[in-house]
Amino acid sequence: MNITCRPYTPTITVRYTRRHTIPNQKRMENLNQNQNQKKKEQMGWKIVELRGDAFSRGVQHGTVLSSELAMLKRVFPHLVRKVYKVSFKKYVEKCTETLPLTQFAARWPEWAAELEGMVVGARTAGVHLTAEFLLYWNMYLSMDPFYDTKRSNHRCCAFIACGEATETGEIVIAHNTHSTFEEATISNIISYVYPDVGHAFVMQTMPGLIASSMDWFVTSAGMVGCETTIGNFTEKPDFSKTPYFCRIRACMQYGRSLNDYVGIMTQSNAGDYACSWLFGDIHTNEIAMLELGKNTWSVERTHSGAYVSANWANDERLRFTETTLTNVDASYARNTRLSELVFSRFWGKIHANNAKRILADHDSSMEEGADNKKPGGYSICRHMETERDSMPGHTPYDLYGSIDGKVATSEMARKMEFWARWGSSCGRIFHSKTHVKKHPEYRHRIGLVHDFSGKPWTKIEPKNEKLNENYSTKLFKHYTIL
Repeated sequence: MNITCRPYTPTITVRYTRRHTIPNQKRMENLNQNQNQKKKEQMGWKIVELRGDAFSRGVQHGTVLSSELAMLKRVFPHLVRKVYKVSFKKYVEKCTETLPLTQFAARWPEWAAELEGMVVGARTAGVHLTAEFLLYWNMYLSMDPFYDTKRSNHRCCAFIACGEATETGEIVIAHNTHSTFEEATISNIISYVYPDVGHAFVMQTMPGLIASSMDWFVTSAGMVGCETTIGNFTEKPDFSKTPYFCRIRACMQYGRSLNDYVGIMTQSNAGDYACSWLFGDIHTNEIAMLELGKNTWSVERTHSGAYVSANWANDERLRFTETTLTNVDASYARNTRLSELVFSRFWGKIHANNAKRILADHDSSMEEGADNKKPGGYSICRHMETERDSMPGHTPYDLYGSIDGKVATSEMARKMEFWARWGSSCGRIFHSKTHVKKHPEYRHRIGLVHDFSGKPWTKIEPKNEKLNENYSTKLFKHYTIL
């Protein structure tokens, strides 16, 4: 089924209530029992659990991730200066003009309360920041069209498959993230969230965010999802409507079905951060691809098949009206290679291990006369640090590329588990000091860059499997989404 540019009615409407906004003394006292929560470190990943109402979750986030928030205070301004080519002060002024905190808090009090909680939690650990700083960090990807970045914003590769495409017939979903190596220093957080209202969910995220940003998640409602950015997007967002990070967070916490997800994402769409969203419902064994721009969107759904996404817009109307994508872009090459692997080589044989192999693929057939199996800027497992040629937004041997890999099956999603590999799906080893000796033009960046040590794949799983299985059922006895 393909639907383009038409209303899509969700089965729920999320109502943001003010009960989340004011922490009383009793709630503050109850937070003390959560202060001792620790993050678990596992093969390069940092795993945390957040529970309770919005403010409480925020306090726990700020406390347990205080050192990561301290790093964010260094990384975020650096990214603004490097990518957007403006001072951090100018960026903050633009964000304040576009979506001030007072307006954000009035419209989305639950998420504002979570940000305020992060500030309080971080302060208890000696890290001082503001809710405005965190809001404008959440807006970072949304602000891209306001700046002449000269970059293509190609950030991920992903696919989702079910039915005849997979070995068992059930859903398999896979995703890797492409980013600057500075962003990678704070991108290795796995957050299990158990809200007082809504579904539990697990997501890959960064400190200070209310959503994923990578995006990768599994929910206790049986929903799985990820996205890849639609590259070369040209439309400026309209923040009189709802920004993407609020919409996808509402999906994770409140969505029960593919209809809910498509409805929440398309209604009141601010048009910020255009993406190809891949969603799956493990209860119905149905998958969907939602390509969402600002004024144009399309959705495809199936119980048997696959969808691939590599920063390319498959919908021609979206591609021609809201992007400058062409078939010479790296996204076209990666999308073509991903399609070859999913729809041909591994068709009917897709399972977790083959999904890992697909994410680690280094074919770069767009480079004529080159060693096509050598990792580079055109491969699914992207390695700009080895790419000798300039590409849009990148200089040769840039500190940019694949930084992870994640794979989930329906069987794993039922337990809110997934496979993850930190550093890259291929297990690359990267030493920043060695790289800078060969390419001294990047010396000024290595203070914010960590090495990659070739970590193995590891299973991410919750502490309390039984709680995850029963979480939604328990909550739905006590509330109704209005």
